[in-house]
Amino acid sequence: MSEMIVRSAVLKENKNIIVEKILKFCFANCFEYTTLINFVLLYIGVGLYAEGIRHILFVSMAIVIFCIALIAFVIGFKITELPRRTKIIYVWFVVIYIYGFIYGFITNGFSPEWVYYFSHTGVFAGTCFIFGFVGAKRGYGTELLTWMEKGSLIVLPWAAYYAISHWFNCANLKWMGGYNIGPIDYIYVALAIMPYMIAHMLAFLFESNSSIVWFGKQIPYSQLVRIVLVSTYWIAILASGGRTAYVSAICSMIVMSMLATLKYRVGKRVLLPVGLIVFMLMLAFVYRPKGMAGIARWSPVIEGLKEGRLKTSDTEVLEGDDAIEEYANNRQDMNSIDKGGSKEQSEQGLFSREELYKLAIYEFRKSPICGSGPMSYSFKYGQYPHFMLFELLSEVGIVGTTIYLVPIIYILFIWIFVRKKNKSEFYMLCVLVAYIVRTSGASVWENNNILFFGVAYGAMMIGNNGFLTKNGRE
Repeated sequence: MSEMIVRSAVLKENKNIIVEKILKFCFANCFEYTTLINFVLLYIGVGLYAEGIRHILFVSMAIVIFCIALIAFVIGFKITELPRRTKIIYVWFVVIYIYGFIYGFITNGFSPEWVYYFSHTGVFAGTCFIFGFVGAKRGYGTELLTWMEKGSLIVLPWAAYYAISHWFNCANLKWMGGYNIGPIDYIYVALAIMPYMIAHMLAFLFESNSSIVWFGKQIPYSQLVRIVLVSTYWIAILASGGRTAYVSAICSMIVMSMLATLKYRVGKRVLLPVGLIVFMLMLAFVYRPKGMAGIARWSPVIEGLKEGRLKTSDTEVLEGDDAIEEYANNRQDMNSIDKGGSKEQSEQGLFSREELYKLAIYEFRKSPICGSGPMSYSFKYGQYPHFMLFELLSEVGIVGTTIYLVPIIYILFIWIFVRKKNKSEFYMLCVLVAYIVRTSGASVWENNNILFFGVAYGAMMIGNNGFLTKNGRE
C-alpha cells in the first residue's frame, strides 16, 4: 500500500514538473509562437505544398496552445488575489479593445477585415496575454533566457539555411519567392529569429558559459557558440530584407550595449553588438553578396532621407498632397464596391509609408478629437497606416489615443525607472524594447501580441510589488 502511495506521489510530481516545463517554454517563446508553429509544420513536411492540411494543423495547434494557456489561467486565477492596480490596468486595457471591436462590428458587420482582426486578437494576442499573466504570477521571468535559448533550437536550422543560401546565393536552395520560407513571409522569418538573437546576445553580454538540457541531452552554450549563433541569426535577418526587424534589433542592441557598459561594466563584450551594427552598415553601403539583395530595400529609404522625406518604395501611387486629399475624399469602403467604389479603386495599392502616413494625418485632421472610429482606416483604405500612433490618432483621435497609451506608458515608466534591481527583469525589458519598436509599425487591431503580453506581465508584476515595495522605491 505504501509503495503505491509513493509511486502515485512520484507520478504526480513528474506530471507537475512536465506541466511547469511546458508553461515555462510557452511563456518564454510566445512572442512569435504562431511562426514557430509554421516552422514545426515545415519539419514534419506539410509546410510547403500541403496548404490545406497545413492550415488545419496550424489552427489546431494554435487552439491547443490557447487551451493550455486558458487552463493554466483558470487554475491559477483568483480575482480576489489580484491587486487593485492590476485589476484597473487589465479592465482599462481590455475594455478599449471590446469597445473597438463592437464599434467595428456595428459599422462594418462581419467583414473579412473585422473577422481577421478579431480572431487574431482573441486567439493569438489573448494567448500572449494569458501567458504574460501566468508567467508573472509564477515567477517564470527569472528563467527567461534559459527557456528562450532552448526555444532557439527550433529556429536554428532554418536560420542557418536562410543565412547560408542567401550569403552564397544558392538559388537552388531557395523556394519560390526567395525571401519566404514556404508559407512564412520574409518579415515573419526575421521576426521569429530576432528574439533568439537577442536572447543569445543577452546571455553573451551578461552571463558566462552554460549548458541547457534539451530532451535529456546536455547542450553547451559557451560564449563562442553564442557568438556563432548571434552572427548566424543576424545574417538571416539581414537576408530577409525586413527593415522593421533591422531597426528593432538595432535599437535593442544599442540599449544592451549602453547598459552593459554603464551599469554592468562588461568591457570588450560590447564589441559584438557594435560589430554587428557596423557589419550591417557595410552591407548596406559598401558591399553585399548577390544573394543578399534583400538589404537593398534600404536604398529608397536612403534616397528619401537625402530628399528630406520618408520614402520606402521606388513606386509611388499618390504624388503630392493634392493627390492624397483627392484620393481620400473619393475612396470608398474596400468591401463595398456596390456602394459606389470602382473595382480599379478597390485593387489600387499604396506602396509608400509616406503616403500611408499622409492619409492617416488627413483623416486625423478631419476629426482630431475623437477620430473617425476604430478600424475605420483599414476599412477605408484596405491596409493599416504602418505606424501605430498615426492609426490611433486617425481612428480614435487625441482622446482615444491618450486613453489607450496611459496604461502602457505607466507600466513602462515603472518598469524602467522603479524596476526591481535584478537581471531577469532587465532581460525581459530588453526583449520588449525590440518588440515595442516592431509594434510601433504594426496595427493596433492585429499585430498586438507583444502589447497584450507586456501589459499582462507588467501590470501583474507592478500589482504584486515586483517593482515597488509598500513603502515606495526599492
